[in-house]
Amino acid sequence: TTNTKSSESHSKAEIKFVIKNEYAQIIPAVKAVKTAKQNLSKAKDAYSAYQQDLAQQQTQLQDLQAKLELTLALLSK
Repeated sequence: TTNTKSSESHSKAEIKFVIKNEYAQIIPAVKAVKTAKQNLSKAKDAYSAYQQDLAQQQTQLQDLQAKLELTLALLSK
């Protein structure tokens, strides 16, 4: 009986250690996923801002090209 209890206690200790160890490994992974999610959100926002800025710059370029063509046409007359 004593031998069985000792073995059982040892098994419980091993199981508790394994569970604790697995839990300790999960915490950093969950934190890393949370950080990655936040970084992805920031990257999406930055990309959206970039696209808006690019569209504005392209519009401004088209306006300047049209003004240049008009100015060159007037100067060539």
